Amino acid sequence: MELGARQKAPLPVGLEKQAQKYVMVPANVRVRRKIIEERMRKLEAYADEFPFNVMEINDPKIGVITAGAAYMYTKEVFPNYSYLKLGMVWPLPKQLIADFFKKVKKVIVVEELDPFLETEIRAMGYKLFHGKDVILTCLSCPRR
Repeated sequence: MELGARQKAPLPVGLEKQAQKYVMVPANVRVRRKIIEERMRKLEAYADEFPFNVMEINDPKIGVITAGAAYMYTKEVFPNYSYLKLGMVWPLPKQLIADFFKKVKKVIVVEELDPFLETEIRAMGYKLFHGKDVILTCLSCPRR
């Protein structure tokens, strides 16, 4: 091994102290809260444009809102359904979800573990045809 001359890193190395940004005592929270709320507004606008949120309209009778591996499993079982595949699940793309509900008659949410998408979509005021009620019922059925 041959050692050469030490080169300076192209980016500054080290940690810059920014207590106002990283230490959330009440005095800092008041200031940071405004910044976080502004960042969330920008993210909400971006969520509807996010290129990995994809709407696939096939059969307009049933639409499925899903994300991640649940999309692949659902698509394999029900290839003819319409899908809203979410690549960004927070904040939810509100306008895209509204457009999806206008294009299909019944909407099912398929997701892994907790009913996060289902809860948030219901809180937005939409009536779902099914969600975890069907999935949990099917999982608790005795195997035949």
